[in-house]
Amino acid sequence: MVSCLPTWPLALFGVIEPAMLVWAYINFVMDPFKYFADQAPFFAATDEHFTPQAVALSWQMANVLLLLAPIALICCWTQHREIAIGYLIAVGFADFGHIYAIYRAGPEYFWDVSA
Repeated sequence: MVSCLPTWPLALFGVIEPAMLVWAYINFVMDPFKYFADQAPFFAATDEHFTPQAVALSWQMANVLLLLAPIALICCWTQHREIAIGYLIAVGFADFGHIYAIYRAGPEYFWDVSA
């Protein structure tokens, strides 16, 4: 199938990113508690902290990851330039949301890339 994207963006957003999204979903299904604890390590020290609300939120997040994988494939492998550009702009704006979320967590997390 032919894509309108150049090789590097196509490889990153049309192959690597969808594969990583599916892998994240698989990791969640293999051990939901570990996935949740890795996201919120200070609040989920034991299984008893894995409340029904945390279970539901975790499954919803995993579902979003699985939903994004085919969307990335479809939008990056299309022959319609406008669709691919729109998808990449949306992904770029979403990255600002990720950066802001860590910024709001505090400077000790924002500036420490190992945290």
